[in-house]
Amino acid sequence: MATASNARYLNWVWCSLCCWLLLASTSVLAHPADNSLIQIDIRDSGLRVHVQLPVEQLYMAEPALFPKGQAFDSIDEALPAWSDFDQAAMISYLKKHLHLFMAADGPDPLNPSALPRVRLAAQPQINNMSVVVSNNSLQFKALLDVPFPDPGIRNSRAWRWLVDTSLINHRVRNHKTLITLGSDALHGRDGSDPGVLGIVGYQSAPLVITSDPGSSLTLLTTLIKQGVMHILAGFDHLLFLICLLLAAPLRIRQKRWEIEPDRRQALWNLLTLVSAFSLGHTLTLALASLGFVSVSSHTVEIAVAGSLLISAGYLLWPLSCHRITVVATLFGLVHGLAFASELGNDGFALPRQLLMLGGFAIGIELAQVGICLLVMPCLLELARHRAGIYHRLRQGGAVFTLTLASGWAIERTFNVSNPLQLLQDQLPLILLGIYLLVLASSLASLASRPASQPTVS
Repeated sequence: MATASNARYLNWVWCSLCCWLLLASTSVLAHPADNSLIQIDIRDSGLRVHVQLPVEQLYMAEPALFPKGQAFDSIDEALPAWSDFDQAAMISYLKKHLHLFMAADGPDPLNPSALPRVRLAAQPQINNMSVVVSNNSLQFKALLDVPFPDPGIRNSRAWRWLVDTSLINHRVRNHKTLITLGSDALHGRDGSDPGVLGIVGYQSAPLVITSDPGSSLTLLTTLIKQGVMHILAGFDHLLFLICLLLAAPLRIRQKRWEIEPDRRQALWNLLTLVSAFSLGHTLTLALASLGFVSVSSHTVEIAVAGSLLISAGYLLWPLSCHRITVVATLFGLVHGLAFASELGNDGFALPRQLLMLGGFAIGIELAQVGICLLVMPCLLELARHRAGIYHRLRQGGAVFTLTLASGWAIERTFNVSNPLQLLQDQLPLILLGIYLLVLASSLASLASRPASQPTVS
């Protein structure tokens, strides 16, 4: 009876995932994935700013900009409708959420670490706006010319340009914008290999535009931080990793979860599961970011939600016919494609692409290792000495993940608001609270054990 039930469950989840992927191939809009890109050229007369925004996220942030926007069977069919955007509203939106200004060089005397107080706002001239197809997705592009706010300070070293943007991320708060420097007529830079000035997100401080974007070490450090934050702020990836950790101290007997009595085997399970996931996502991260693989972000984001549903279901109803390490590798391939959309390193020379890829991948691995070191000792203690608590934690974690993944699946498949948005907004506090409870329970278990209690090796 249990075997038939498990088989029906497996058929259901795979059929559901296939249906989501089919819907993904026939829809234009998706859950936020791609970054925006702002490239700045420094000219004798001021700045030339190239803005590229993913239409799917721009629509989520400001739907009124695209009165004719809707899902179509193909991007080519969608292009005419999405190109017919509200020009006046778009100009107002760009001017409201993209600010370029010059500031006097020198800190605020009352706060030396702050940006200068004296600022001269520049008035951008928007010369061209269009929607184009790029990398199998619709992208809004705009070209802006920004003259010096005061021609008298054009060659003064006492002033510097800054950029402040809240494009898209004023609503889609996990959205990032990559800001690069192209050519620089004042310092002889030809722009053939754009330099990364920074990656900005929600409520980021204004970014200084400098003719020297920094050393390779600075870029590497920036991308490592970005990789770490992508895991910590990407709750779908974080919950998938937690599902792997919850399965590590367990083994399957007669299609049921049991506590693994061998500590070494439990640690080996952890190593193989996390390594399998890392192998999968590193492979597709490299292939996608270097342009060898191209999959629509809609398909990827729906598949990520599907991977969470299946993984959480597996925690409730294990199936011995599928090795969990194989599942972790396959889903790692899916999550790697999502990681690549965050990196967004198109237009850079190969050495810089490899540097960005390496830094981002290192950041992801550091975040994973840090989470494992924080969480796994607690889970091992509860699994070995408080099995009843651990099984309830496993079941509760699986149900919690299933609930959130269902909301993401609905949001990403049908391009509607997440019905569980209120729960998602509180997710950082919820996860922190759960971790503190698990930590307290494991410490209480450790303290209550007699010092002479033998351990199973």
